[in-house]
Amino acid sequence: RKKIFGFNIFSNKIGAFEPNLKIATPKSYILGPDDELIIDINGYSEDHYNLTVNADGYIKINRIGNVYVAGLTIEEAKQRIISKLSQIFIGLKREGSGPSKTNLYASLSLGNIRTVSVLVQGEVMFPGTYSVSSLSRVMNVLYLAGGPNEKGTFREIQVIRDKKVFATVDLYDFLTSGIQKNDISLQDQDVIKVGVYKKRIEVRGKVKRPAIFELKENENLKTVLE
Repeated sequence: RKKIFGFNIFSNKIGAFEPNLKIATPKSYILGPDDELIIDINGYSEDHYNLTVNADGYIKINRIGNVYVAGLTIEEAKQRIISKLSQIFIGLKREGSGPSKTNLYASLSLGNIRTVSVLVQGEVMFPGTYSVSSLSRVMNVLYLAGGPNEKGTFREIQVIRDKKVFATVDLYDFLTSGIQKNDISLQDQDVIKVGVYKKRIEVRGKVKRPAIFELKENENLKTVLE
């Protein structure tokens, strides 16, 4: 396995590919049960809310009632929640959205984040179910699973969601150019499937990267040498 190109990125056990939990919430982050929303209202009136999404996908706002947010991105949830809050805070606008006649603004951010369960199966070193932060991406969980084993593909790693292939990850994109293409955020009950490689070729001699390289169906020796 040590001869396989890309093996070494999974052999470093000093925090590589750990999700960064201190980053600003991605605008595309999708809310789900157990996520915590922090809402601050500032201006002529001030208020503060710490709201947790319940198992049914709702948050409960005092004097307003239940607001459904599960399945919404953080940006969509902001619009819905501020629209509801404007019923009791007249003239309320989202922070950063421009001048407000009433000088009343609301900001919304993510507090504690939920845990999701992801199944890693196929030709990996440690297949199984992993409980990870909902900010985790494919590479984070692949790293926890030890990466592909001797038979596993590095080129066609599938993310299965709702029984369909949602994305395909080619680790060579990252290994050769640093681009983490299709390294998507994971959702609860996602499956990462690592199949068996289809073609490999070993390159030896006076080359910069002597190793065993995996080829896709439309690739050949020239592809490797380039």
